[in-house]
Amino acid sequence: MPDNWIRRLLPFLRIQRRSLVLTFAAALAGAGLAAVTPLLERHIVDDVILTHRSALLPWLGSLIAVGALTFLASRIRRFRAAKVVLEVQYQIRNAVHEQLQRLDIGSHQSMPTGQLVSRISTDAGVMVRVLSYLPALSSNVLLIVVSLVVMIVLSPLLAVISALVVPALVFVVYKMRRQVRPATWDSQQRGAEVTQTVTQTVSGIRVVKAFGQEDHELDRFVEASQQLYGARIRSVRLIARYQPLLQAIPAVGQVLLLGLGGWLALHGNITVGTFLAFATYLAQVIGPAQMFAGMISATQRAGISARRIFDLLDSVPAVTDKPDAEPLPPVRGDIAITDATFGYLRSEPVLDGFTLRVEPGETVALVGTSGSGKSTVAMLLARFHDVQGGSVEIDGVDVRDVTVDSLRGQVGMVFEESFLFSDTVRANIGYGRPDATDEDIESAARIIEGSARASGT
Repeated sequence: MPDNWIRRLLPFLRIQRRSLVLTFAAALAGAGLAAVTPLLERHIVDDVILTHRSALLPWLGSLIAVGALTFLASRIRRFRAAKVVLEVQYQIRNAVHEQLQRLDIGSHQSMPTGQLVSRISTDAGVMVRVLSYLPALSSNVLLIVVSLVVMIVLSPLLAVISALVVPALVFVVYKMRRQVRPATWDSQQRGAEVTQTVTQTVSGIRVVKAFGQEDHELDRFVEASQQLYGARIRSVRLIARYQPLLQAIPAVGQVLLLGLGGWLALHGNITVGTFLAFATYLAQVIGPAQMFAGMISATQRAGISARRIFDLLDSVPAVTDKPDAEPLPPVRGDIAITDATFGYLRSEPVLDGFTLRVEPGETVALVGTSGSGKSTVAMLLARFHDVQGGSVEIDGVDVRDVTVDSLRGQVGMVFEESFLFSDTVRANIGYGRPDATDEDIESAARIIEGSARASGT
């Protein structure tokens, strides 16, 4: 995934245009107010306290007003930024879940369930959380630029010392990025493997207990957890190597500035108010520098999560509607499978020249050994897979020429594996028809009961 992955989020961000405008406006207003504060302090010290050339109350009132406005701008920025993050996260998760419903059976079988669950539950949150940094980043960039300009005007020498901090930070960030990114990728992959292990164990708990393999599953989980622990320790070790540098460099710059600035103030080269303003500006720059250090790590994780998310969103299902596909009319049940060839691997066909004709109202049973293709025929009829040769027709219409939704809406399937959603019995019986009435549900239940008694199950 290229570094411009944030561009892929633009369609989701456009919906939150109003909140984004308010967020960045509040962030920039807060930066401007923060840049004004040291100048007010400088004036109060030089012209009010030391020389008594100005009255205290108006300037003190201005300082209090600026503080109140800064608080209000910060509150708006934080709330709106959090709202944007939650809204985009909501949209991303819906998009991923919609894509999972769109993908064909073959695509699902090729991707472990735990990996898919991890992308919805974890990666979506990690990816969009970095958006909360962007308004603060923009305000901090503005604050740093304004601060440097003001500091150059007040004292070019002290401004040069302050500016030396920037290239040192850029160098450390570059080194950190090259080493942390691979470690972050490995860590998130290991986390998804832990999720996969838990998902398999929980979904197959009856098999686990039936064969007494609880200890084996525990060993598998411990092994996966140990690999995750090792990957995250490696990532933390690399981050711990660079983050203290990112925090120490501005602090060293502050010490040099205070030392030189104090010496200049004592010898009358700059005023005490100017020295105070410089100290305040540098203190304001240290906060953004520390935030920037944390943002680098968060951006690395977000970039990896973005790759996992957009790889899934960009995947194309093998079974799709043709551009000119039309809805399937109400069917009579005339099924014709002619010279059908299909294999889950093309080199190993399950069906080779298979032909079957079923008249409306006719009941047909396919009998054969396990793996001979009985279930595959039903899968082709519902178009879970497309034939690689031949055709499958219903009422003389090739199933590839109609929309998938209209086809599956008229084909009922009962799979060998029983599955119940975590919902009521009524909801499970009526899953195929959400608009079914209570009478429909009761009638279906009675039919199922009668069929079960007739078959002795």
